[in-house]
Amino acid sequence: MFASYRSPNSLSKKMMRVIFSIYLFVTCLITSMQFLTEYLKTQDSISDELKQLQETVQGPVSTSLWQYDQTQLDVLVDGLIKMPVIEGVDVFDKHGKSMISKRSYTQASLPLSIFETKSKLYWTLNGTRVFLGTLVLYSSSEVVLDRVLFGFFLIAITAMIKLSILFGLFIWAFDRYLARPLKELMQQVNEVQSSKNTRKRINLSHIENNELSQLQDHMNTMLFSMERDRERLLEDEKSKRDWLEEAVTKRTKDLQVLNEKLKTLATRDSLTGTLNRGSFFDTANHLLELSQRQKLPASFILIDLDYFKNINDTYGYLASINLA
Repeated sequence: MFASYRSPNSLSKKMMRVIFSIYLFVTCLITSMQFLTEYLKTQDSISDELKQLQETVQGPVSTSLWQYDQTQLDVLVDGLIKMPVIEGVDVFDKHGKSMISKRSYTQASLPLSIFETKSKLYWTLNGTRVFLGTLVLYSSSEVVLDRVLFGFFLIAITAMIKLSILFGLFIWAFDRYLARPLKELMQQVNEVQSSKNTRKRINLSHIENNELSQLQDHMNTMLFSMERDRERLLEDEKSKRDWLEEAVTKRTKDLQVLNEKLKTLATRDSLTGTLNRGSFFDTANHLLELSQRQKLPASFILIDLDYFKNINDTYGYLASINLA
């Protein structure tokens, strides 16, 4: 399941990658802010420790300066420089001239950042405060990082655990509620397209009342409309085909009737209805050839009606045609 989300080749996977990328960015930003907050908080704590140390050694250092006891001053500075939170000590006289300057690091291993606390040294003589010099204690980012390293490690581990759990939950939720329904929807759409059964519909399993269910309903409505339009088109096509067949049949009958009429007009005399001259000779030749092949006798009768013209003149052509 995790491997399928490496490349955004579908809508759900692309959405998953975008959301996870945004969440990863926000998580890294929040974790970085936690790191910075923890670092600044630890730095303030170390600054407070430096101030407390200054208040502790302020009296002995002032005494050593007032008595010009350089040996005692060196011992105090060496003791301070050995403390874990102190990276350097400077002691200046009242004119700002450096009397002692010691560091726990070398020039080759300078810390990333150094912060300091200053305190002025006084000696009280007959109720009057005499300014002796300045004590400066230094600490660095190395001290802060050493102290917060374990906290940073816990923050990073916690962020990774939360990120892994939420990533798994995101993938499960997307796969359960979006990727699987979309995949099933596409499979059923392909089945509907390739199926010969026009009444097949989309029926997603484990679907809730959401956009996917609405999409399923809309697609099924569209399929129903397509099926209804298809049936309507088939009915219209059948009606047109039946009408065309009926028209062709009727036209064929009309043509047959016309052909018969044309044949009659071509072979019969329009007045008497008997064979005309051309048809008479064709029929006579055919019958003579037939009698010769079958070796049967053939007869020809010629009738001459006398005074036929008088019938035409007396009773009209219709009577003479009926008589003929």
